Amino acid sequence: DFPRQLGIEVSTDGDRWDQVWLGPTYGETFSAFVRNPKFAELRIAFDARPARYIRLRQSGSFERIWRLSELTVHAPIDVPAEAGTHD
Repeated sequence: DFPRQLGIEVSTDGDRWDQVWLGPTYGETFSAFVRNPKFAELRIAFDARPARYIRLRQSGSFERIWRLSELTVHAPIDVPAEAGTHD
């Protein structure tokens, strides 16, 4: 199953959260199953920003539960390496 409406939030400190993406996932879920029916990886892009934490929020409703088995985060290729380092 999949989230019907998903919000993605990021934070640098775990207290203040910024929403970076919100939207339905129907189209991306369909494309994910076409690309790889066994694993169906959703790929959601948003503008780069510093973050230490990521929070996913299901904002749509559906009678069945959805699960996340793995989360992979990729940094943009054109961001200098020192921009993503933490003290």
